[in-house]
Amino acid sequence: MKAALVSLALTGGFFCFYVCRWKIVKHWPEIINDELDHEKIKMNQTKRTIKAILIGIIVLPLIGVLYDAYSGFHVLRNSKSIYGIIAGLTVTAALAFAGEYVSEAINAKDKVSAPLYKRVFHLLILLASVGVVGFLYWIIFHYFEILKI
Repeated sequence: MKAALVSLALTGGFFCFYVCRWKIVKHWPEIINDELDHEKIKMNQTKRTIKAILIGIIVLPLIGVLYDAYSGFHVLRNSKSIYGIIAGLTVTAALAFAGEYVSEAINAKDKVSAPLYKRVFHLLILLASVGVVGFLYWIIFHYFEILKI
């Protein structure tokens, strides 16, 4: 069961990537010509926003399945309903992305040649951000009662 869910998530992610890449390459001349017409640009921006939201709705739970697989399927085993599973997997992926973004921003400022106090400060900020993401995860899952514990 675990392997099937992981392979389903990976297949869905690769499929979305290749479809998006194929559409951009296929319609590249149209994209360049559309830049001249401002009304078409506004319509294209709206369509792109809607597509991004729809892809996010589909891809975030798939990535959430991967993160849940690495943590022992805690969300899938302990959720109260199918909506709880979808919401839990989406929250898991969104908070994982937030944590990755914050950690990359902190690590980008950390230099090997910096003084020790500055490197320790960056480490403390990194550990605090891990705590904040974990606390947000706990609050969201317990406040909205997504998981039964």
